[in-house]
This record gives sequence, C-alpha cells and structure tokens, in this order.
Amino acid sequence: MAASFLGFVTEDGRLTLDAPAAFRAYAKRLAGDEVEVEIRKRRTKRSDKQNAAFWSAITPWAHELGYEPNELKTELMALLWGYDEVPSPLTGELRIVPHKARSSRLNTQEFCELMEFAQVKAAETGYVLLMGEEYKAAKAEAAKKARAA
Repeated sequence: MAASFLGFVTEDGRLTLDAPAAFRAYAKRLAGDEVEVEIRKRRTKRSDKQNAAFWSAITPWAHELGYEPNELKTELMALLWGYDEVPSPLTGELRIVPHKARSSRLNTQEFCELMEFAQVKAAETGYVLLMGEEYKAAKAEAAKKARAA
C-alpha cells in the first residue's frame, strides 16, 4: 500500500507538506513498519482528455498508412525526441530504441509537443489530423451526412 503526498522543499532542505495532518494520519497506519521514502520533482502528467484526442486523431491516419496506431505513435515520439542505444539485457547487443517510448510518462507540455509534431508530420504526408473538438465536430457532420443520404 503506497500513498503520495505533495509539498515543497525549502532553501535549507526542509520538506513542507501541503497536507501534513493527512500525512501523519496515513503514517500512523504504518507504525512499527519499515518504510521507503521517495522524493522526486512533481510532474503534471498528460491528461486523459489529451490522450483521447491524440489517439482519436492518429488512429485513422495510422490505418491509412497501413500501420497500427501504437506503431505510429512510437515512430512519432522517436522522431521528435530521438533514439538511444541500449544493450539488450539478454545478449548485451546494442539496440536502438526511442529515447521516450511511453506517452503515459509524458507531462502535459511534452504531450502538447507530441500532438503538434504529429499534426506537422501528418500534414507533410498530405493528411490533416483533427484534434479534440475538431474531431468530434467532423465526426458529427459525417454522421449527419450519412443519415441524410
């Protein structure tokens, strides 16, 4: 059982928690147990709304290109942030892998960069990506035309 608590570190290295009472109440449940404390800089993870807009935009493009959406996403991330050479854990041989391979680990700003980069790359191939509300409006218009036909 793990929990996260937010706070900030002062100039002299002291940790100040946003909700110290909640932290103490949670910590009391672990009284007498050995615990592990991890401190890291806070990141704002990409939102579910951003993620849904991205996937709804690139899926038709990927299929038009003959790829699975995840393959296209991986390629976009590799083109945007580059590749790394890493040794295989089994053979030790060097493999080339995307520097950032998981969109779920991107913060909101990085995800915006990915979305904008995808729009540019799509346009370079003659495809227009519709993101978010644009996509919903286009889908509704297509459904309306289909009903009228």
